[in-house]
Amino acid sequence: MTDHTSDATKSTSAPRGKLSPANVVRPKPGARRIPHLRIALAVGAALVALFVVIGVGAASDVPAQVVRAEPFAASLAARGRLEASVIATVAAEAPGRVEAVLVQVGDSVAKGDPLLRLDADVAREQYRAAEALATSAADGARSARAEQAGAAVQRAERRADYERIAPLAGGAVSAAEVAASKASLDKAETDLERATARLAQAESQAVAATADRAVARRALDELVLRAPVSGIVVARDVDPGNTVGAGAPLLRLADPSSLEVIAYVDETMLGSVRVGLPAKIAFLSQAGETSTGSVRAVGREVDSETREVELWIALPQPPARWAIGQRVDVRVETTPGAKGTTVPTAMISWEEDKAGVFVVDAGRARRVPVELGRADRDRVVVSGDVSPGDTILAPAGLRAGARVVPILVEAREGQ
Repeated sequence: MTDHTSDATKSTSAPRGKLSPANVVRPKPGARRIPHLRIALAVGAALVALFVVIGVGAASDVPAQVVRAEPFAASLAARGRLEASVIATVAAEAPGRVEAVLVQVGDSVAKGDPLLRLDADVAREQYRAAEALATSAADGARSARAEQAGAAVQRAERRADYERIAPLAGGAVSAAEVAASKASLDKAETDLERATARLAQAESQAVAATADRAVARRALDELVLRAPVSGIVVARDVDPGNTVGAGAPLLRLADPSSLEVIAYVDETMLGSVRVGLPAKIAFLSQAGETSTGSVRAVGREVDSETREVELWIALPQPPARWAIGQRVDVRVETTPGAKGTTVPTAMISWEEDKAGVFVVDAGRARRVPVELGRADRDRVVVSGDVSPGDTILAPAGLRAGARVVPILVEAREGQ
């Protein structure tokens, strides 16, 4: 059998340990050799970087803050809405056409101020007729009263005449004269009785006409809808020319002194809230503006779907701009007066889900583990090897052991 193995293949079978020209790998023509100088430079750069990492390099400026011991109450965050406990709905007592709307949304009104006027043409005519009847009846009563008074005078005169001549009958006065006097007295008494009856009827008619006029006046007045309470117009659902039904809501008024917040908290937090706890209210529509209040009442019914309970929070000083139903963020202090060692939440360093902070130790950054406690939006209570007065460093890009120059930055409001 012919051996087809190449000479190059055969050359690889040289004894182990000996170097033959055949097993020396030579660079291909045109290939570049790495100079020893470049290797040295690369090693030097690596050493410099290592020295910087372990702290041989120059110190870096790092933002820093001082740990504080301060009142820090545990708080409960909730979402809520603005409401008013005194809201009045204005509605017409009878159907009609709207003649004029006298207020706009946002107007302040006092109790009794006119708000809206319905078409009063028919009611006005009815009142005018009732007024005329009442006036006529009053005039009739006055005439009847005068007639009755005259009849009473006539009877008195006739009685006096009769009583004067009756004893003289058969003497100085004839029987015929006495009979005539008695007849005149009887007629005067009849006239008085009739006048008295007509007076009673006229006065009854006057009373009825006066009552009818009052009803017509009231009906006319009811066409002008007035404010039942003092407050702000918060809703208007009617325009001039609209036809409205009896009882249909047309306007809504809210008493600004009755404004309050209704917040919603999970039922599991019922044990943490009570009447009187202080609260801060932030209106979502007014960034940066907060109001203070206190828990006025705690609900006693859990929503079957959300499993939440309502909190009523009194709002002594509402903001200048508000709207019923607007959303608010509420933070109720559940442990008012409590204190703690606090740091800004931005200063917390996380390594493998463990919290810590960087403190300054002999000009270098040293990371110490901490346990986190109560927190709000910007600060958190910590415990561990950190104390009030310690200087802590911003953790961004910082490594333990690095040389640092802490640059104290003023804590923003709320930090």
